[in-house]
Amino acid sequence: FKINITIPLLKTMIFIYKISNLIIEGRKYLFLSVFFAASLPQFAFINGVINNDSLAFMLSTISIYYIFRIIKNQNSLGDFILLGIFAGLSIICKKTLFFLIPGILTVFILLFIRKKLKTAVLIKRALFVFLLISVISFAYFYRNLTIYGDILGSKMEVDTMPQHIEIKSLFSYFFAVKFLPMVYHSFIGSFGWMNVKLPLYIYIVYTIIFGVSLYGYAREIRSKKTIDANYIIGLLLIVFCTSVIIYVNFIFTQPQGRYILPVVSSVSVLFSTGILL
Repeated sequence: FKINITIPLLKTMIFIYKISNLIIEGRKYLFLSVFFAASLPQFAFINGVINNDSLAFMLSTISIYYIFRIIKNQNSLGDFILLGIFAGLSIICKKTLFFLIPGILTVFILLFIRKKLKTAVLIKRALFVFLLISVISFAYFYRNLTIYGDILGSKMEVDTMPQHIEIKSLFSYFFAVKFLPMVYHSFIGSFGWMNVKLPLYIYIVYTIIFGVSLYGYAREIRSKKTIDANYIIGLLLIVFCTSVIIYVNFIFTQPQGRYILPVVSSVSVLFSTGILL
């Protein structure tokens, strides 16, 4: 039983390392991104209890790995197949992993711009990836439609969790003032349904570290006037994931940073690279 709980965590850490190996130059720094993820309090806490989040982290991390594999080398059809399989499994594991769909679309747009594959081949592979995702997730959506009346099961959630329902606009006080701070500190660590906070100095230390990383990127962009496409895709994955959380919070008041942990690999790699720049 204990082994079964740790398998998703181990797989996630392995694939964070593999993603780092694809992107970060200088092998002696590879373990920095792995260390960041492993030492993140919220990530360690979530992976220490029984839930489907750990499986979601694993599946999304593997999907992100194949996204970066395809960016680096478009010649392997197997990478496209595995991306479709793991993205499909991710979506049926947790709705917040829908961010992978615009992420994958962005990658195909990047490949089209780079013209490293013939357009006809690229279109066939894109259609094949989304066909795999559709086939794998079809039963899940059909079940929701027949049982709950909508493909995502959102109506069921509204009916069963009325205490969390609060309709809000993007320009509400909640999003303007409360949302980002709550997501930020609960991404670092906030336990027991966000009622148990860490000591203040831990949030301060992480804020300083993130600030140093951002400074590294600012200096790099200023000197080179450009940035690697891998880092842009990594940032977009974080943006897409955050957008899903924003969408959820239009109805449900759940500004939990753990919903960003499916892109902990992107956060870890971007953090590590910024520190080293």
